[in-house]
Amino acid sequence: YWYFFNRELSGFGQPPIKACHFIRELRFSPEELEVLAVLEQNRHSIFEFIKLKDKTLHIKDLIRKDKIIVKDSPWTFGFEGGEFFEARLVRWKEEWIFTKGFCFHPGEAKKFILIEVKKYQKNPDLDVEDFLLRLAKKRFKLDQYKHVKPELIYAQI
Repeated sequence: YWYFFNRELSGFGQPPIKACHFIRELRFSPEELEVLAVLEQNRHSIFEFIKLKDKTLHIKDLIRKDKIIVKDSPWTFGFEGGEFFEARLVRWKEEWIFTKGFCFHPGEAKKFILIEVKKYQKNPDLDVEDFLLRLAKKRFKLDQYKHVKPELIYAQI
């Protein structure tokens, strides 16, 4: 998802989601253009899982400090109360929908994540995407170095 939504293509200076509009060979139907517009307005953030009730997920966007309800989500397994995860949401017909990519962070990282989140809440000029990329790298590093405590990996976000 990072490549599609964030990585700037050389020669375009924009990620593929936006650059595809400038390639003449790509012809989109009105329905496809509507889907692209919805995808361009995605909400990428770090969320806290609050609860699950009848296939309805209640989550909190930690950076924007607002609660979101995701109804009839096909992704309901594996969530635990208070868990932090990175995801993208899109708004389709007044409902929030998850894209498929999730990045779950260990409970031991909560303290470090919350310290960083406060910086981004106080200063809107900071690049949230950069923060989320660094967080994802920490999570992948945790998978690589299973013998290292999560606190040590996340300590320097």
